[in-house]
Amino acid sequence: MPYEKPELDYSKLIAEKINSLFPSNDLRRAANNINSLSLDQKIAIEHKQDIAIEVREQLLLDEKKLIEGAVVYVASGTDIAYPLSLGARHIIMVDPIFANNKNKEKVTEIINSITDEQPREATIGLEFAFDFGHGDETVRVEFYPEIYGSEETYEHVAPSAETDEKNRLAYIAELEAYEKDGTLDKIIAGEDIPGEMLILIQPEIAQRFKNREGTFAPNYTPPDDHKRPARFRMDKPITMLLGFRTTGIKLFDDQNVTENLAEGGYVLTDQREECDDSKFERLSMKHAILFKKNKIN
Repeated sequence: MPYEKPELDYSKLIAEKINSLFPSNDLRRAANNINSLSLDQKIAIEHKQDIAIEVREQLLLDEKKLIEGAVVYVASGTDIAYPLSLGARHIIMVDPIFANNKNKEKVTEIINSITDEQPREATIGLEFAFDFGHGDETVRVEFYPEIYGSEETYEHVAPSAETDEKNRLAYIAELEAYEKDGTLDKIIAGEDIPGEMLILIQPEIAQRFKNREGTFAPNYTPPDDHKRPARFRMDKPITMLLGFRTTGIKLFDDQNVTENLAEGGYVLTDQREECDDSKFERLSMKHAILFKKNKIN
């Protein structure tokens, strides 16, 4: 009888790694509750878990910096579990979906399911206790219903009303696909969906669907005059800028990254990015790309 190579149960392997590497129940629950609204949801979730495992296995992040500084998560959706699994104590979630309070409530529910504790309202956002392996610490979460990136990035991600016909038709086709697979109904119902998907939907495309114009926002409605929505600007030093498969968004396209990222701070992404090699060190990773800001003389 020919030898048959046993099929690798990758989900089981990830679960075993999480149980052995993450030192508290809260961290293990966070890693197991990482979510994604990508079309390839299972693959995307496992990819995020791989990143969290590799960061912990290789001790790639300085925990002291994560205690002292903020982590900005671009196009976060409601996935609070991902930055928690990386060790973030102050999390800034940047996504247009937070214009809808239902998505903030969803984050509250996820926190409760991980910690068995109801988060409390803070001056900005939420606060809750979380055990990173040294006993309970306070985690603060802020929500910004904005897009991230430069004017050029926004032009690429969300074409204006003057977009050429070829691109316009491509977006219409994409929206029709969302209608076919039920995503459109989820948007109308106010369920959380990727922020980048919302950004792609422009008024002239919404008009393609009679009686549904504007229904893409309970989450976010582009203004009638096609003005760009507010862009998130970092106005204080941060420890890490975090991005995951952000459609067309490059984390280094904003000079604020260089200016406001703390010395020794990180940029973690799974997209290939160009940066100033004199200011950033590329740290080798299997599942993502990690940049560390060098000391500026």
